Amino acid sequence: MDLAGKKNNHWQFRKDRGLYKHLRHGIRKRKRKNYCDSRGLIEERVSIEKRHSVVEFRQRIGDIEVDLILGKNHQSPLLELVDRATLITILEKLEGKTADIIK
Repeated sequence: MDLAGKKNNHWQFRKDRGLYKHLRHGIRKRKRKNYCDSRGLIEERVSIEKRHSVVEFRQRIGDIEVDLILGKNHQSPLLELVDRATLITILEKLEGKTADIIK
């Protein structure tokens, strides 16, 4: 009996025959090494080392530290204001995270 001429059709009757198309495959993509990140740069930024020495002692009321807290998927921004001397904290829910909304 010659089996070389017969075609095996068991693959077309399987229910999971197209699942292999959804598997990850191919070469892993690597980042290029020699690049400069240009996003997130704040113009006229002052380094934390250059602030006044009075602020470090936390004796003067009115020195406020501001932080922006983002939730899951960069949504639901919260503005946090903390007085460095008294540690009074104010939280405010924002509608967005753009500079116009925060001002």
